[in-house]
Amino acid sequence: KIALGAVLKAFIQYDSSGTWKSVATLTAAGKRSYYLPVVPHRCDHFRVRIEATGEWALHSLAIEYYAGSALH
Repeated sequence: KIALGAVLKAFIQYDSSGTWKSVATLTAAGKRSYYLPVVPHRCDHFRVRIEATGEWALHSLAIEYYAGSALH
C-alpha cells in the first residue's frame, strides 16, 4: 500500500551492467494498493530496485517466467 502523495520509482539493472534504468514511477492518488508491472527485456539476469518517498509497504512480489526459443 502507498499513502496519499507518496512517490515510488522502480529501476532495473540488466546482466550486472552497473547501470540502473528507470522503468516505472507511481504517484499515489490515495492510500490503497497499486499494481506496478515491470517487464524486463531478454537478458541473462536482472535486478530490481525500488525507491520511494513517503509512506509505503510492499506486500507482494511475483515473477511470471516463460521459456522462449533461442531465436525469440
